[in-house]
Amino acid sequence: MGRTRRWRPTRRERAAHRRAVRLSHPEAKIKRNPCSLDKSDVVALEDAFRALGSAQRAQAIRDLFALGCYIHLAGGEKGRDAGSKACLTAMDALHPSKPGLASKILNNLTGNEKWLAEFFGGHREIIELFFVATRQGGAANQVQRRT
Repeated sequence: MGRTRRWRPTRRERAAHRRAVRLSHPEAKIKRNPCSLDKSDVVALEDAFRALGSAQRAQAIRDLFALGCYIHLAGGEKGRDAGSKACLTAMDALHPSKPGLASKILNNLTGNEKWLAEFFGGHREIIELFFVATRQGGAANQVQRRT
């Protein structure tokens, strides 16, 4: 009988795990912060997610916000409207304790879509859509330059 090899995570899985651990800590979340969220904003968001009571409901709101960010980034003018509405719906469902927090986040949405989607903690498959959009956007820009 041969020895079975022990399963080891791939390099990509290890990097994703390190990133998730790094982003899960409140101090780490605000370190690279293009949206000028302070520590009290991060704590208020985490408290709002805890107040939902259900991990599935919290993840659904996280995913809705991340998908709204993706649509905002990749969808053109109509996509920006639809993405903003999805993000607004997620923030309305979340009921953050700080009154200006939702508007602060939504006002900083343009240009920070990927960072906000990672910050909110959408599923990995949703976050990977941003890498596809970036590659496709780069290819589209190269085609436009050639013509």
